[in-house]
Amino acid sequence: MVNHLVELKFNYYDLSVRELTSQALAHLSRLDPAYVRNLLLDKVLPFAISPNVQTAHGAIKSISNVMVALVELGQFDISSENFKAIRNIAKYLKEHHFKEVPYGYIPLREATCYLIKSCAATK
Repeated sequence: MVNHLVELKFNYYDLSVRELTSQALAHLSRLDPAYVRNLLLDKVLPFAISPNVQTAHGAIKSISNVMVALVELGQFDISSENFKAIRNIAKYLKEHHFKEVPYGYIPLREATCYLIKSCAATK
């Protein structure tokens, strides 16, 4: 189920499907935290800086929701290199996606704010 969500649904064209996918991944991470964490870092993290705003939105929401779930479980143990890559997503988006349009794609902006909140929750 996790593989299906990561391969086909996190970058789906419909906003509600992407939102539900990120929530489902967070709930499924409780069953096997290490597997979901590694899958997200390997397969989803690179899509967070995608030029396609729908793909970037789905990746950021998925990463954020799973981060919060892992913190709640006490299983948030990722390398400092990966955490730095996650933190740099907001900087990249500001420079590339939000540069041309003052407010950018609103769902992507909201997902970025949630990512910042999720990063703060890991402290």
